[in-house]
Amino acid sequence: MKRLRTIIILLLTLVMLNSCNIQTPEGYYGDDLGSLYEGCKSVYVSINCEEILSNMDLLSDGLAEYVPENGIILKKKEYLLVKGDTVLDLLIKVTKYYQIHMDVLEATTLGSSYVKGINHLYEFDCGPMSGWTYYVNGEMPGVGCDSYKLSDGDIVEWRYSVEE
Repeated sequence: MKRLRTIIILLLTLVMLNSCNIQTPEGYYGDDLGSLYEGCKSVYVSINCEEILSNMDLLSDGLAEYVPENGIILKKKEYLLVKGDTVLDLLIKVTKYYQIHMDVLEATTLGSSYVKGINHLYEFDCGPMSGWTYYVNGEMPGVGCDSYKLSDGDIVEWRYSVEE
C-alpha cells in the first residue's frame, strides 16, 4: 500500500511538472521576435534621447543616470515584420526583448495609445514640451503609434524631443 501511494505521488508530481511552462529569461523575453530568414520581410528600429544631452540643465533631478553617454538607448536593429504589426507592437516587442523600461497609456480618449516613457524618461522630464515622438522613414506620421501599420523595410526611430 505504501509503495502504491509513493508511485501515485511520483506520477502526480510528473504530471504537474509536465504541465508547467518554465522558461529562461532569454526564452521569455525573446518569444515574440523570432528569427530573420532569407526572404522574410523586416523593419528597423532605434531609440534615442540625444536631444537631452544638450539640455541636461532642463532634465528633472535624478534622471541623468537613465541618459546614455551617447544618447542612444537602442541602436538601429533589424526585426522580423509580422503582418499587421504597428509601430507600437514593434516597440513593445523590442523593449520587452532588451528589457528596456517602457510605459504606454493605451487607448486614450483621443482613440490612440500614447507612449509616456521609455528607459525611465517621461514626457515633461526635460521641459514643458519634451516627450517621445516616433518617425517612420524620416517622417513624423500623422497617426498614433498604435495605428501606423508597418511595411517591409520601414525604419522606425523613437526620439525624445526637447522643445523649449
